Amino acid sequence: MAKGGQQTNRISGAATVSIGLGQIPTVTAGLNPQGSPNQKVEAAAVQVGIHCLLQPSPSGDAAVTRCIQLLEKQLKDGHMWKEALTDSHAPIWLRAMTSLRWYSLKLRNQSGKFARLEELVVQWFEHHLAVLSLGLVPSGPLLGTVVLPCARKNAGTAGDAVRDAWLQKVTGARITARIGPKFWQLSQDRQDTAAGPFTIMILNNGGFGDNFRRGTLPKLAGELRVMKFADGHSATFPDGIPGAVDAAPTCWVEYATGNFSFKGDPAPFAGRTGRLTDLLAA
Repeated sequence: MAKGGQQTNRISGAATVSIGLGQIPTVTAGLNPQGSPNQKVEAAAVQVGIHCLLQPSPSGDAAVTRCIQLLEKQLKDGHMWKEALTDSHAPIWLRAMTSLRWYSLKLRNQSGKFARLEELVVQWFEHHLAVLSLGLVPSGPLLGTVVLPCARKNAGTAGDAVRDAWLQKVTGARITARIGPKFWQLSQDRQDTAAGPFTIMILNNGGFGDNFRRGTLPKLAGELRVMKFADGHSATFPDGIPGAVDAAPTCWVEYATGNFSFKGDPAPFAGRTGRLTDLLAA
């Protein structure tokens, strides 16, 4: 546990990478009830990796129960809660959830709570793929980038490279995300890109589930509307993103030019007829 009981992404990341390498973490992340949702999920996942996979112990049952509770809460309160689509947290969410998928694959011969955990993890990825697909740019300079409004948004970037690379890899698309040559290698030097190598491990050992591409959309913490045009798309949380920090509740992207905006200014295709997709509000 970190000094003062504070959960940190760095400690969780180090523990997650260690487990992926088959090593017992030298420092384990405690469950901090004050942490953000991604921190809580990864902290619980770390405990599953240690106490169910590497060193099976009675503590594993509580760890699995905690993960189940957190994932079921998302089904009730909204996918990724107030962190929905957040660029800065995308690599942490994917690191936590790909590691949890890897653990569930390794533990799938066990029944009971392990089966329920796998069911929820698989459903999470189905939901995540469906949401990200709403904002996927199919052509142009930003090919393969996910452009959707979110919290903690840097207005100067269209999306997140780790999230884009993950989506491209799992769908078999050409890798256009700006990633380094060692992106797919698991290392403590690259904790924030750990979702990449975990994804390779998953694809080589059972994948993300039979219904991964079914396209079922989840509930979010707030309603999301996406308007698709032949040459671009726009998206907005019409009632804002509940509880979000530094939120950009609206965006648009023009495919041919690669122009995009999260500033709330009119899209170049404003006023034209498009195809509307609503993602359910809480």
